[in-house]
Amino acid sequence: MQKTEIHWSPNERNQLAEIGAEIIIHTFDRPLSGESGKCLSGGTNKKTTSLNYPLHEKNNIKCCAWWPSQEYPYVFAIGQPNGRIIFENVKDRLDPLSQGRIVIDSKQGRSCVALSWNPKIPNLLLSGFDRYRSDNCLTIWDINHNGLLSPPLHQIGGITSSAASNIDEYKRLDILMHNQQVWKPIFDIGLNEQCHSLAWFKPNDRCFAACTTQHNSRTIKIYDPRG
Repeated sequence: MQKTEIHWSPNERNQLAEIGAEIIIHTFDRPLSGESGKCLSGGTNKKTTSLNYPLHEKNNIKCCAWWPSQEYPYVFAIGQPNGRIIFENVKDRLDPLSQGRIVIDSKQGRSCVALSWNPKIPNLLLSGFDRYRSDNCLTIWDINHNGLLSPPLHQIGGITSSAASNIDEYKRLDILMHNQQVWKPIFDIGLNEQCHSLAWFKPNDRCFAACTTQHNSRTIKIYDPRG
C-alpha cells in the first residue's frame, strides 16, 4: 500500500487504525467527542495507546476493510494488486485466517482497489476492481454462502444471518478455505468499468454507491442489488 488509510473501528468507539505497511491500532481512553474541527488528540497523547501489528502481506496491500464483528473485533479484509482478498486477524497470529490464505480470488487477476463491509449485514462484503473489458468491476460476496446457497437478491434486505453469531460465519469461512472452493459473487455489475471508490449507502444500507470510470467518463452511481 503506497498510502496510509485511517479506519475507525466498527466495533469500538474509541479505536482507529492506521493501515499501511502495518496496521497500527490506536485506543483512546474514552470515546472522542468535542467541537467540530477541533483537534482532540494526537498520536503522542498520553491518553492514547498504540499497538503495531506487522502484516504478512504488507507488500501486497491495495485496500483494507475492518470487519464489523464483536466476537472477532480485529479481523481485516485485505485487497491485493493481484485481485485476491484475504483475511487477517491482527491480534491472533495462531488463528487460521491469519496465515495468508486466499479467501477470494478474482477471475481476471485485476487489482482489488476498494472494500466495504455492510454495517448491518456483516456477512456481505462489497469489493471494487480495476477495469477488464469482459468483466464487471463491482461485486458483492456473501461469506456465509459462498454464492452457492445465497437467497435471491430481492431478499437481501431480509437476510437474517447478521443476527446470528459471527463465530458461525467465521468457522464457515475457514471451512470454505480449507476445501478450496471457487468463490462466486451474489451480485456483480459495472461491465468494462474501473472502480475508484465505493461505500454502502446510508441510511439505506441495502444500497451502495460507487465511483467508476467508463470511456474516460467518471461518474458516481447508486445501486440497489435487490433489482
